[in-house]
Amino acid sequence: MKGISRRTLAVLSMVAALAATLAPASASAAGLQTNFFVGTCMKGSFADISSAIDAANNPQIKALHKTITLCPGTYTLTSSPSVIQTDNLIIEARHGAIVTTSAPFSGSIFKASTTNHVTIMNLVIVSGGAYSGTMIEMDSSTNARLLHISIDGAGSVAASSVGMDLSNSDGSILNSTVINWHSPAWDGTNPSTALEGAGAVANQVHISDNHVTDYEGTAISVSGVGSADVDGNKIIGTHTAANPPAVDGILSTAVAAGRISANAVDGPGMHGTAGIENEGSSAMRFVANKVTGWDSGIRFTLDCTHATANGNLVEGNKITDALSYGVDVEAPAIGCDQHADNTVIRDNTITNTGVLGLSGIHLLLGSGANFGYAQNQVIRFNRVKHFDTALTPPAVNPPYYTGTLTPNFLIS
Repeated sequence: MKGISRRTLAVLSMVAALAATLAPASASAAGLQTNFFVGTCMKGSFADISSAIDAANNPQIKALHKTITLCPGTYTLTSSPSVIQTDNLIIEARHGAIVTTSAPFSGSIFKASTTNHVTIMNLVIVSGGAYSGTMIEMDSSTNARLLHISIDGAGSVAASSVGMDLSNSDGSILNSTVINWHSPAWDGTNPSTALEGAGAVANQVHISDNHVTDYEGTAISVSGVGSADVDGNKIIGTHTAANPPAVDGILSTAVAAGRISANAVDGPGMHGTAGIENEGSSAMRFVANKVTGWDSGIRFTLDCTHATANGNLVEGNKITDALSYGVDVEAPAIGCDQHADNTVIRDNTITNTGVLGLSGIHLLLGSGANFGYAQNQVIRFNRVKHFDTALTPPAVNPPYYTGTLTPNFLIS
């Protein structure tokens, strides 16, 4: 060691100690494959998706970063592939890769269960017809990401089917497209959901910048989660039939807090529908949405399952061609007391260009054996055009209803 200073020896000793610490992890990764291919673009590629998932599920590489890449080509599934049960995995497709299904097909195209940091991206999925199930499901997972995914339901989707679902998971659905998510008959009796985030109070979901076109039932649904942000989505549910195929554009059910903002939601112009519907969600911000062609533009509906929707803000929305109501808050109090307290409805523009609407803003509170409550309301500075009235207040008196109702403007 002649010629080496004590300082240099100390540094070398620290480096050696660090190397010894890292050695077991490096040794465990040595010789283990972490990048998998499906198709024919790489030597050693797997012939099918399920085999690649099985390889990625190897417990020895669970903590390592892994990828599954679909080579260009068509992959026709006759049954669901293996469930993803590993962490730190990216599944992606190269340009020209298409996943399709046999007909009929029941089950998932991709399902992850109890995972962390799994991303599925850049996929094209086209149903082969007669589909039922959830195409992509992230179940009981954290940091799940679904992005740049295109799903075509081919107009042959069974009732209660879901395009992409964050089920009891924390995660996001971003920059994706779902089209033709409906039954062959388009009769409104087979409601399904294109994009969904459903879970428990501990879950947080983000559904943003997606396109949903030609669907039957609900385009985007969030329910039961602690926080939901639904932003910048474009929804087109304009198909008409004897029963309204598109019942809701965006549905929020029993969400503890969140935001629904800057969405463009176009509907079928039929009675019984709502562009944005709130069933028992509180502390939500419904802000800067453009909602066109529904029975009610934004509707709050309470029942004994969802009896409370408090502290919500409805602000700066542009609602056009609502057949009945621009903003509708209903607590009918049938079988239980119901509360829509501390609601702020302000600075919205509500305009009809054709049919004369009933009321720009409508409040319905039931009374009798039980009561609907709307206490501490602030309803101000809303601009309403081509409706019978700007605001229909509830028929009941304080203490069931309290708040500020003015000024609002009815424009002829």
